[in-house]
Amino acid sequence: MTSKFFYKIIGVGIGLGLTALAHGQAAVTIDGNITFQTIHGWGGNTYGWLDNGWNGWEDERVYEIAFNELGTTHLRLVTEFECWEPENDDGDPDHFNWAYFQSRFQQSDTKAQLAQSDFNMMDKIVNTFKKQLMIGIWNVPNWMVRDPAKKDHRDLPYDKHAEFAESVAAYLLWAKNQRGIHIPEIVLANEPDGTYLEYSPAELRDLIKTVGAKFKREGITTKIVAPDLASPYFAPEQWVTTLLADSTAASHLSAISYHTYYVDGGPEQWNTQFAKIAELAAEKKLPVYYTEVGTTPWYIPNTAWAWAFDCMQMWHNILTHGNAGVGFQWALLGRDNVVNADASRNPIFYALEQYFHHIPADAVRLAANSNHRDLLASAFKHAGKHSAQLVFINRSATNLEVSVNLKNLNLQTLEAYRTSESEKHVRVAGYRVSNQNFRMTIPSISIMTLVGTMATAKDTVPPEPPSGVMIKEN
Repeated sequence: MTSKFFYKIIGVGIGLGLTALAHGQAAVTIDGNITFQTIHGWGGNTYGWLDNGWNGWEDERVYEIAFNELGTTHLRLVTEFECWEPENDDGDPDHFNWAYFQSRFQQSDTKAQLAQSDFNMMDKIVNTFKKQLMIGIWNVPNWMVRDPAKKDHRDLPYDKHAEFAESVAAYLLWAKNQRGIHIPEIVLANEPDGTYLEYSPAELRDLIKTVGAKFKREGITTKIVAPDLASPYFAPEQWVTTLLADSTAASHLSAISYHTYYVDGGPEQWNTQFAKIAELAAEKKLPVYYTEVGTTPWYIPNTAWAWAFDCMQMWHNILTHGNAGVGFQWALLGRDNVVNADASRNPIFYALEQYFHHIPADAVRLAANSNHRDLLASAFKHAGKHSAQLVFINRSATNLEVSVNLKNLNLQTLEAYRTSESEKHVRVAGYRVSNQNFRMTIPSISIMTLVGTMATAKDTVPPEPPSGVMIKEN
């Protein structure tokens, strides 16, 4: 997470009484035959130190609420990697001093406890809650950097790349061999634009190649997610192109990743760049991850509905402009929380449910076009489950009467769920589809999710009469 961004609130109408508002008109067309990315799941960020019960995080209910009740499938752990090897284990990047790493679990200083809590949290995520795990590296120990006195924009020199690769490999091997934790994906440098460490695109490319080669030698199957920059402000044409132009670096990647910050122009500010990132990733057939999804500055409390509503507009944009396969909310637990330490839920919890709770992993996004600039529409279907999900965000100051046309999507009835400043993911009256059309009302500053079962040919074509049976004609 970065604190170096600003945001201009544009949520007109928040706090206005819904019943007193006039009605506007809008039309949406959804086409079930035009498909885009596959949704791999729904994610969020969390910290390991919570497992120690620090800073009031003692209530175990928070994990069940944030990891299961919300509908989360993927978790990105903010590791305390700089505490894993605070002193060089033996000065040889080609040799693991396992006695040294074992000692980290026999010590009780704060750094040792932080390292231990990482592994405890990973065990909870993978073995208890059965979630897909990604880990991220924010910082490295002082002995690895050229400028240990600095707190940000630190420099990991080339002559320490091999030591870094050894330390990362040891971390992953310890998780697998000692705790039974497989880590499928890793971010080697969270926000390499300088939040902690700073790399150029070429330096990050070369680090990926060094670490990837170490993984290959050690039989580690973990893939790398990059560049993981704070914002599309850092040009994808420069960063993504540099990584993907090198076939060796590209071979170690499982996804292209970005965060969504520096949004002083509102949630639409990066839509063109989101599309560019998706285009570049598609050239190498790589999915796009947004590993930190957020929009607003520190002075807007994460407990506010305004913060949640702006976050949801950003979710819409990374899905529809950025073709995101997975997004990770910043953050589920620990900071800017979706769920608080006392197990209470912030408005963002209910807003996220509009996606997380209803759209299954392996659904595909469909074409959804709205003729109203303040009505955001997205649609999904899951062929195996014969299900479809339609999500509408009304960010206008008026209620909207919406006419929806469904092309190549055979739905008959739709359940409806809504979140607003006064509603917490509540089920409301549903809709019946007639001749592939239906009408609905969406209150101002609210999110609606409609879910239905797609009728198959078996459901819509009458059966042939039994052989030999006479059919009476009128």
